[in-house]
Amino acid sequence: MDHVEFTVVVIKPDAIERGLESLVTEEIGNENLAARKVCDTSFSLAMVQLFYRWERIDNPPAIETYLCNRPLPVLVVYGVDAINKVLNVKKRLRIGLCIGRLKNLFHCSGTQPEAEWEYKLIRQQYIHMNTVNTEKKEKTNNQVEAIVFRQSPTSGIVEYLILKRNPQKGGFWQPVTGNVEVGEPFEMAAIREVREELGIKEILELIDTGFSFEFVDDGRKQFEKVFGVRVSTSQEITLSPEHTEFKWVPKEVALDVYLKYTGNKTGLTKLHEKLSGAGQNGGGR
Repeated sequence: MDHVEFTVVVIKPDAIERGLESLVTEEIGNENLAARKVCDTSFSLAMVQLFYRWERIDNPPAIETYLCNRPLPVLVVYGVDAINKVLNVKKRLRIGLCIGRLKNLFHCSGTQPEAEWEYKLIRQQYIHMNTVNTEKKEKTNNQVEAIVFRQSPTSGIVEYLILKRNPQKGGFWQPVTGNVEVGEPFEMAAIREVREELGIKEILELIDTGFSFEFVDDGRKQFEKVFGVRVSTSQEITLSPEHTEFKWVPKEVALDVYLKYTGNKTGLTKLHEKLSGAGQNGGGR
């Protein structure tokens, strides 16, 4: 079954110098994938070796001259079968535009484990460079809410996953929520939180509900963006210590019995409306 993946794309200097950056992102977009810029990052030789997980660098002067003289744009691309689609874009563009073995336009991850490693390394580098003189990592005022749902392939009935927070965190029921890290796209934050809080690796669909809201938490004004996350009907849930229970429930039960806050209720309603409008037979079931 197809599922949502993400891949890391690094635009290389020759693509930038030849004005091909927009062509790369356009070709990726033509594959029905979403691309979000994470940051511009500077590579040292040590960073290059870590990033590619090379045992050694065969030609350090050439690599340093090529990759280590300017910050390079880093994108996260996500969507169904994202890794293979971007690999095909890379192959196609390199055939037509590559001008040498070294100058090859852009990098993209070859597997999901590679993408996870590369994203983690890039994030660590970005955070280090931007918090080098601070005692702890800076928090943002941005939050994500990820409403996990499943849909029966036979009846079309949609069920939503709700989670009970542990007593130290209030003991109430809600969807997955979490903070957006510095420089992190909202979409990647939603995927990361679902993985961390539920142990889910395979996401079938990530849906931007178009709904967001503001609230105040611990004296700080927060902005929360709501996503839907579709998983298979056989998906197992592994709770993090942040939650003590979970339930799969229909929309009406989630709204009338469990969800406490208006923002959570409105977000789920907007997602349900979007599913109904998309012809996924979610409405009224």
